[in-house]
Amino acid sequence: MVAAEATAVARASQREERRAERESAMSRPFEYADA
Repeated sequence: MVAAEATAVARASQREERRAERESAMSRPFEYADA
């Protein structure tokens, strides 16, 4: 039960992280092109 919850939380935070990265990349494309 706890492991399943932790997995769900990890997946959600990972998805949120990717969305934030994509938004940052769209607003600052040149910065991301170098990194």
